[in-house]
Amino acid sequence: MLQVFENEFVELHFDAYQSWLTETWKTTSDYLSDAQFLELQQIKLLKIMELSPECVLVDSKHFFMMIAPHIQDWFNEYVLPQYVELGVQKIAFVRSLDLFSQTLLEETISRRQKHSFEIEYFDELYQAQSWLMPEMVIV
Repeated sequence: MLQVFENEFVELHFDAYQSWLTETWKTTSDYLSDAQFLELQQIKLLKIMELSPECVLVDSKHFFMMIAPHIQDWFNEYVLPQYVELGVQKIAFVRSLDLFSQTLLEETISRRQKHSFEIEYFDELYQAQSWLMPEMVIV
């Protein structure tokens, strides 16, 4: 896997063989501002545009940011439609250890009534990986 971005909050890796982009949130995400979150989503979209992954794996186990309603709306109006345009077919989320953050994350995604890609939530990374590529055995 090739690391394509990293800062104090998140890492992005691309696996060309499996055609997926992995977004791994760090424990420092609770210090993330709204503006920083928006900027990171735009960076991720640029990487999706550049690398054309079929799947996105979001490891939000350590995602602790409280997503405000206006950020949820922006994500649904701006980010998710671009996933569709850029050819993303599946998004797998590894659930946050913080129940409130996870609830807000799922609420953000569920605000978009219709997706032309599949979205699932998992407790463990290996479960998300298995769902993204069911024909592959993940060890």
